[in-house]
Amino acid sequence: MRLGSMRLEKLLHRLFFTPGSLLFRFLPFWAATGLSGSKAGLGGVLFLRFPLFGHTVVLKQLPDDAEGIMSHLACSVCAQAGVVAPRVEILSLNSGRGRALVRRVKALAPTPTERIAGQIKNILEKHDKVLLMEFVRGGPLLPDDDAAACAERLQSAEMATQMGRLMAVDIVINNWDRLPLDLDVWAPDPSAPFHAEHQGNPDNVHARADDGTIVAIDTDFKRFYPGPDAGGPDRGGLDGDENVKGRTYGDEGYLDQVAVLFGDVAKAANAAKAAGKPTTAAGAAGAAATVAPPPEPSRAARALRDGLRPLRGAAAVASLSDDLLRKYDAALAEGLDLLLKRRALPRQHSAVVRALGGEAALDERVVKTTQRQVRRAGRVLDAWEAAVSAAAIGFYDDLPWQREGYEGGEQGDGIDGHVAGVRTETNPKVKVPEYD
Repeated sequence: MRLGSMRLEKLLHRLFFTPGSLLFRFLPFWAATGLSGSKAGLGGVLFLRFPLFGHTVVLKQLPDDAEGIMSHLACSVCAQAGVVAPRVEILSLNSGRGRALVRRVKALAPTPTERIAGQIKNILEKHDKVLLMEFVRGGPLLPDDDAAACAERLQSAEMATQMGRLMAVDIVINNWDRLPLDLDVWAPDPSAPFHAEHQGNPDNVHARADDGTIVAIDTDFKRFYPGPDAGGPDRGGLDGDENVKGRTYGDEGYLDQVAVLFGDVAKAANAAKAAGKPTTAAGAAGAAATVAPPPEPSRAARALRDGLRPLRGAAAVASLSDDLLRKYDAALAEGLDLLLKRRALPRQHSAVVRALGGEAALDERVVKTTQRQVRRAGRVLDAWEAAVSAAAIGFYDDLPWQREGYEGGEQGDGIDGHVAGVRTETNPKVKVPEYD
């Protein structure tokens, strides 16, 4: 009986909770039998338990339609890049299912504690929508109190693939608070209150308890950049967004730095493919053919290793050899290639907006803000496409682009400031994107 029960539980979990499953949005709220609230955080979240399905749904406050739209798109980006992330759905509390959810929550908490009563009010009564999110039962993939476990996981091939693809996702959506990738725009600002000592938060990469699957949590499009004042012009976060003006770095500064990073990754990926292959044939005199040596890992991969040291300790990351980092590079390039091939964000953004009633039903600022974030992600992928094209003809082999301290074009020139040399008479075959 127990074996049959476990099989049924796994089947129901797969039907209702597998990322991409349409049944998630038809989850029967009457089947929920438990309710609790988070104990930490200013507002907190509610946890709705479904023992029949062996899972829990997180109810999160959604005061801003833009946050819901971008949470949905972040989940889609993860799926496109082959990264597992908790499923999310936006639910209107004015719909039949929304009203059923409110009734069930209140039935499960007839006499709630003061904190849970406040959470119910904030999440289900103050706004007309709520974000449903899959709860990941597990813990950090890289626990900060177990160096041996960190070392073992960091050197696995599966880990290299997942982390490399996760690097691709975070760069495309500007999710700066997870992986330390040595982008100045992502560095903590020491002048800001409550700033982090180091870039990155590995706790946002979990291992699912039942099968060890690597899951990316708290994945979202960031609208601004935390980098400290570098003495450049104040360009805001998303250019023109009044909510984040006062920051030094804006979209153009971000794209400048990403373009440089991508050039290095593309060069490293090309070199890795050539490693071990003959570079010159044996001569008539019988000279031995030379073999291409393994390349140095990209700056992004080396930054990840260096950035994890203060976060998890030198012993934990000692197993991250250059050979492993080259696997991270390959997976990073593969993740970017997948996203570039699909280019699904504009279409998915339109679909989510339509599901929420169309542009006419949303605040104009919400539509414009989310469109800007989608457009920025598209420009990041354009930068990767340009980098791959340039690397294919050896454009980076003899240029100072990736040398320490190189900054490319003038401030505000964007990607073109860094890849202007690609569009030259000597390299006419390189494809460089045109921007609006």
